[in-house]
Order: sequence, then structure tokens, then C-alpha cells
Amino acid sequence: MAKPERLRKDFERVIAKGRLAHSYLFFGPSRNESLRFAELLAMYVECGMWKSEISLIDAKVFDCSEDSGIATARELKYFFSTKSFGTHRRTAIITSLDKLTLSAQHAILKIAEEPPEHALLLATAGDPSTVIGTLASRFYAVYVAGEGRTLVSESALRSAREAIQLASGRGLGAFLKELLENDTAAEEFVTALFTIYSDRKKYWRELRPLVYRWSLMQQFNTNKKLQLEAALLSTHQNRNS
Repeated sequence: MAKPERLRKDFERVIAKGRLAHSYLFFGPSRNESLRFAELLAMYVECGMWKSEISLIDAKVFDCSEDSGIATARELKYFFSTKSFGTHRRTAIITSLDKLTLSAQHAILKIAEEPPEHALLLATAGDPSTVIGTLASRFYAVYVAGEGRTLVSESALRSAREAIQLASGRGLGAFLKELLENDTAAEEFVTALFTIYSDRKKYWRELRPLVYRWSLMQQFNTNKKLQLEAALLSTHQNRNS
């Protein structure tokens, strides 16, 4: 989506309207930034303030190390089985959902499919494409740009929408070549695409190739134009298949 300040305003509006969902998956260039925002959101839900020094009574962080297993899912189930103490929500934050074992992910899927009314499940992932599809589809995917990165602009959103339209015909390659003149422009363009496709339940077909190509761009010195062109062409094919 955008920089944390922008996300705070978005979530404030959602909460004020009573439309907060049960599950959100935060991801982006920094796992720490994603976790930081999830923790701040938990604080806002419980206390109405975006402050990190507040001690929470209805929120818990489940720190998932490499190959965390079924015990994490059991702890999560027990956590949600107890009633909230001072608020109407019990908030669980799962760090690195993508590092859980497959058996643990399947166990958490059972919770995410029918969450208790008071449950709020926040998760982070470095690479959302490695989370099993059935579990990922239960979360609203939220892209968190790091501190200091540029907010997605209206011009970037217009460019992203134009590129999506060009994917159905010709001219996409030339358009991207001119648009992606530097790394900053490329990152803002990707952020704009994630903003447009932020509803994972609705756009899971479009997000899958985009997340995969974005992951390659983060890990390797790849040609950004070619990667994004391939992602957009794949999203168009998936949308019409």
C-alpha cells in the first residue's frame, strides 16, 4: 500500500466505520517495518493511540522462527479461546507467516476460516507467495513501504492503471521502458500496483505473479522492466482464464 503514515489514516477510517476485517497480512521490503506497523495497529485497536510504549493486555506476538511448527498454531488457538480482558478484540501478531511449516499453516487456516468474533489476526511475511494459497486468501494483503520511501502518488496510480490496460494489447514494453527510468520510479510503480490489487480475496489471481516477480526483483539484480512486463502479462492472462 504505502508508507506507514498513510496506512494509519486508512486504518483509522476503516475502524471508525466498523469495517475492520479479521485478518491482515503485512509485507514489503522490510520484515521489521511490516512487524512494526502490525504492532502499532494492535496498539491503536486496543488503546486508540499509535504509541509503542503502551503495555497491551489483549494482544500477543507469536514469534515464528525458521520451520516453526504446529505448537504455534495450538498457542494461537488457545489465545483466541480466551475472552478479551479490557477491549472487544484479542489481537494475535504472527511474525514471518511464510516460515511456518506446512502443517502449521494448515492448522492456522482452520482458525482463519472461522475466526472468533473477537479475533484480530495480524501476520507478516517476507515473501507472501510462499504462504499456501488457501491460507493467504483468508488475509487482506497490505504492502508496507519502509520509512523514508515515497508515498504512492496519483501519477503513479494512473501509470499503473494504464500499464494494466496495455497488458491486454500492445505497447506495454515501451511504456515501462520509459516509465522505469530509475529504482525509485520502479518501486513507486510496484507500490501503486499493490495498492490497486490490495484486496487479496478479490485479486488473488493478479497478485500471485506480481508478488513472485517483486520477490525476484528484491533478491536478485534482475531487469525490472522485463520482470514487471511479465507480471502484468500474467495478471491479464490469469484474470481472463
